[in-house]
Amino acid sequence: MLSSHSHLVPQLWPGAVVLMDNCSIHKSPELEALIIAAGARLIYLPPYSRFFNHCCYCTSED
Repeated sequence: MLSSHSHLVPQLWPGAVVLMDNCSIHKSPELEALIIAAGARLIYLPPYSRFFNHCCYCTSED
């Protein structure tokens, strides 16, 4: 069992929000089901874009 299951899920409460990036290790159907079963909402961040990263945007030459 993944450590996310034993560490994250017991800390969740109905109405909690879990934000995850799009790393493939975070896209476990089993983990998603456990988060939803705990009454929490799972939101994946959008894919990386330099236009959403202020540091990259400010230092960009174009």
